[in-house]
Amino acid sequence: LFLDNRMLLSLGGDHSVSLPIVSSWLKAKKAQNTKCAIIHFDAHTDLMDKRLGIDICFASWAYHMIELLDQPSDLMQFGIRSSGQNKEYWQNKLGIQQYWNHDFNSLGLDNIINQTIDYLTKRKIEEIYVSFDIDFLDSQYASSTGTPEEEGLAPHDGISIIRELGKRFKITGADLVEVAPFVSSYKRSLQTPEPETTLLSSSLIINQLIESMLK
Repeated sequence: LFLDNRMLLSLGGDHSVSLPIVSSWLKAKKAQNTKCAIIHFDAHTDLMDKRLGIDICFASWAYHMIELLDQPSDLMQFGIRSSGQNKEYWQNKLGIQQYWNHDFNSLGLDNIINQTIDYLTKRKIEEIYVSFDIDFLDSQYASSTGTPEEEGLAPHDGISIIRELGKRFKITGADLVEVAPFVSSYKRSLQTPEPETTLLSSSLIINQLIESMLK
């Protein structure tokens, strides 16, 4: 699939589906001597080694994917805000990079984008895979998902990061996961029409991913 430079966009499923997809993408790129990074949008870290005795699941896929990277810091996570451990714990333990929701308030979106671009440039990253969990978005924009979270980001924030990264690096793989149109019992759904709001937000993200991949 990857040897003729095709691109990959996967839609649907819980986040466990990303592990085999990202793993295959990384192995193919490594065989081509291409330097790669993973951009991960999510309210949750997905960095548990296992959950409820299950080693490969939606809560652990990123943990098991790290070993395939040239170095752990090539995994960059955005929008984290629901975790049993703080940011320093994950960064120090695993060596990955994170921008939590409060970082968007303290640093600002533009600074986060610039810091991300600076890192990827210094690492001489050539291609990027984007994994986008819809619960990166605040629940007012996406409550039709398994674990909606408040105090999140707006579609504009994710779209801006994808758009700016796409101007400077090749985005050749991506997925959008955890969209669940039949799950809309969250309290915010009383204030916003669901699943229409979540589906609209998802379509905006998908459109930007496709635009950036085909630039």
